[in-house]
Order: sequence, then structure tokens, then C-alpha cells
Amino acid sequence: MLINCTKMYGHAALIEQNPPTRIIEGAIWLPRSRYRDAKGLYEPSGRVVTESLTFRGFPEPHTPLGRLYTLETGADLPKISRDFHYIHLGHVNRHYGHFLIGAVARLWNLSSGNRSRLRLVFDEDYTVEDMFAVPHIRILWDALGLKEENFVRFPHGAVFESIEVPGLAFEENSHIHRTYQDLMNWLGSVLVPTPVKQCPDRMIYFTKHHLQSGIRRIEQEEELTHHLAAYGVEIVAPENLTLVEQIRLWKEGGVFMGFSGSSLHTGIFHQKNRILSLCHTDEAPSNQVLIDKVTNSRSLYLHDPELLENGHGINGFRASVVCHNPRLLAQRIIQAAKML
Repeated sequence: MLINCTKMYGHAALIEQNPPTRIIEGAIWLPRSRYRDAKGLYEPSGRVVTESLTFRGFPEPHTPLGRLYTLETGADLPKISRDFHYIHLGHVNRHYGHFLIGAVARLWNLSSGNRSRLRLVFDEDYTVEDMFAVPHIRILWDALGLKEENFVRFPHGAVFESIEVPGLAFEENSHIHRTYQDLMNWLGSVLVPTPVKQCPDRMIYFTKHHLQSGIRRIEQEEELTHHLAAYGVEIVAPENLTLVEQIRLWKEGGVFMGFSGSSLHTGIFHQKNRILSLCHTDEAPSNQVLIDKVTNSRSLYLHDPELLENGHGINGFRASVVCHNPRLLAQRIIQAAKML
């Protein structure tokens, strides 16, 4: 039977205060294209600028993903003057879910107004043009009034006379700041202005069946969606919708269901959602818990030790989940969804 997850992967704290932001003078920028594992933004002393780091809440709380110091002095690196207002952006993961809770979460204090002097310093092997070619990235950058000219790379390194370094408003598997949801809710209102039609009685299942690669493949999901559709559930493949179309779905309402993953993260653009998250173990996914907590959503995190079994990687996926009785699982999902 479907039962509530009794544990959680990581932690899920809601922080009302804003993340810290620092202005660093003489910061040493070591990009991944040249320095690889030694990449990062460092103070003149060589100590990492803490706010520039990415942390995770697992396996230990606030585990840093990056070096804590460098012996580089920056003596041979280009010196970047104050001609522009530089803000550290860092890693811009083009994967939808990681982009939402990564790069976007650094822009919580981005001021409105003239962007002509703004330069966001990002660290990737791809170009600005490549970044804007990704539809969901372009849509959100456009909504924030950001153009290609507002992004810059320094692939050989640099020393900044002055650079602003905002801390992340979302630390994966750890905590979320209220200001992050304020930003995402505002973006949702810009991309899909209210009012929109309301569909509170519908049920939507986000399928991964058509994906060619990913973290986890759901075996027998096509049969599962067939049985869910027979109960009147709308089957949606998020990758076939634009980001605006996805946000509109959430604003229209209903019960949103699916195996835990990026498709359910889109609820961050709206408040008070109803979500049924299917989990492959008895551990609730803390990133989704964080999103649901800050959006005041009603959520169920369920797993079925009888019908769902973890499998090996297959066909472009790191792992798989085998559904042993799709018809029965569909019945159980419908019964659980009626509680929301």
C-alpha cells in the first residue's frame, strides 16, 4: 500500500531572514575552464568567499562543494575595474530543476531599474549565446530584464576591484529563505498574470515516460498512465510544454502528482498547491519538501514497498524504479489523491 515517508533525505528548514551579501574588494576569480577543481572566488588572503560557495545538506549539514582556499595570488591575472557593477553568479546548470534552485536562487536581491552597468559573472565552458538558447533559461532571464550583455565570463581568471557576492537563497537538502519564494512568486505573476481560470477538481500526473535520459526511469509507467487516465487524470509530459504553460497549469490548480523530480519543482511559482509526490524509498525528497513548505502547500510524500522496487540504471538513466502492478498502483494513487 502507499504509505507516508517516515524519513527525509537531508534537512528542510525555512529561514525568514535574507541570505548574507558581501562586497569583496580584490577578489580572485579562478574559473573552471582553467583551474578545474581549484575553481572559485577567493578573498585576497586566498580564503574562499563563503557566500560564493554551493553547499548541500547531505551527507553532512552544510557540506561545501568546492575548495576552501587557494595559494594563487592573482598577480598574473587581469585586473577588472569598477566600470561595471559585477555580481557573482557562478555555476549555471542548464538542467531545469537545478537551474531553478541554483542560479536563480542567487538573484533574490537583484535590484530593479537600469541594467546597463550590470554584469553577472558566470562560470561555464559554454557561451552566453548557448545559455540563452535554453528555453527555460531565456524565459526567466527575460522576465528579470536580463539581456546577453548582462552576462560575462572571464575564462582565464581575473581580480575584481569590487564584486558583489549574494549568498544562495536555496541550499539543496538543507534550507530555503523566504525571499526566494518571494522572487519566484513574482516571476510567476510576471509570466502568467492573474486572473486565470480555476480547475480545482482536476488531477494532473506528470509523466517521465517520454524522457530519453535522466536520473531515474520508471518502468511500466506507460501502463500506469493508461490506468490513471481511465480515472480521468490528465497525463502531462512537462518537457512538451513551455515554462509559461507549466506555470499556468499550477495557477489553474488541481492535484499535481508524479514521481519526485523537477516537474514538481514548478510549484515554486505559485502558493498553496496540492501535491502528491511518489518516492522510490521511504525518504521524502528534502528539496521538494522545502518548496512545498515555503509555498504553504498541502503535500503527500508516499512510497509503496509492495509495488515499487528500485532497479539498476538503464538506457541513459542512472537508476530505475520497477512498478510491479500498474493497475493497482493507479488505484492507490487515486485513493490517496482524494485526501488532498
